[in-house]
Amino acid sequence: MKLLFLAQGPIEWPSSRYRAWWVAEAMPQAGCVQLDDALAAGSVHGGYDAVVFPKPCGPEVQALAQTCRARGQRVIWDVCDPVWWLRPREAREFLPLVDHIVVSSDGLAADLRHTLGWPSTVIPDRMKPAFHPTIKKHRAKPWPVLLWFGQSWNRLPSLSGALLTLHRLAAEGVRFRLRVLDDGAHGRDIQIDGVDVEYHRWHLETFHDELCEADVALTPAYPGPWGRMKSLNKQVSAWWAGLPTADGENPELLKLLLHRARFRAEVGLHNRRLAESRYDVAQSVREWEGLVAGRLDSRAVLTEVA
Repeated sequence: MKLLFLAQGPIEWPSSRYRAWWVAEAMPQAGCVQLDDALAAGSVHGGYDAVVFPKPCGPEVQALAQTCRARGQRVIWDVCDPVWWLRPREAREFLPLVDHIVVSSDGLAADLRHTLGWPSTVIPDRMKPAFHPTIKKHRAKPWPVLLWFGQSWNRLPSLSGALLTLHRLAAEGVRFRLRVLDDGAHGRDIQIDGVDVEYHRWHLETFHDELCEADVALTPAYPGPWGRMKSLNKQVSAWWAGLPTADGENPELLKLLLHRARFRAEVGLHNRRLAESRYDVAQSVREWEGLVAGRLDSRAVLTEVA
């Protein structure tokens, strides 16, 4: 079965990169185009048996899904955020047009079943190994770099959970620099009392090098129920680069990672091996192939469960 992935945005967008562009690149029988281009055309290429839609589900997307179904193409909805929280009416209108739902995390699958009663298949965010060709060479530094990276609108809610730990380490005289790497327009205005903060602008072509220039990745959990539905793509990106990760909940562990380069190297090597064994995009390809080779009708599964 040939799959066409509709990417919500360009390859620079994390969700589009992990869930569409890189999967299609690694999957011989798949293609990928941007959703906006498909919407402008009003249809997709007829040579594909199934079309994978990203999370937008408004009237234009519904019309495109109807066109696909009328041509005999299966419709798969690949969701990486709980769009049914933000667009409940549109999500419910889109469901009758969908043959199967794929989600990026167990938490998202659980919320989907609880909120809408629909089952789904979990395919995690995974990476392209060639994008991470090297591993961090850890060494002792007078001022290790603690790296937070992500999208700028997530900066405040994400970092807020780690602020007390950062203040504590700074008050205890632990030497480190917090480096913020994102797409924020005013990143150089970031200030955290008592903490040495620097800002780097995120670019796809330099992202891996930025990871390897850091010493520890700071990956606080997103607050509230949304955090339970997030994927591990930030941690996994750091693991591919051979970085240890810390969520800021354990100050003593973070202090140990900042103080001891050998410990960082041991943890980083373990993380790289974990990434290679569980988070290679080739594994996502196998899971997509298994999905489309089987039954794609979530409604049939619902009937059986009932």
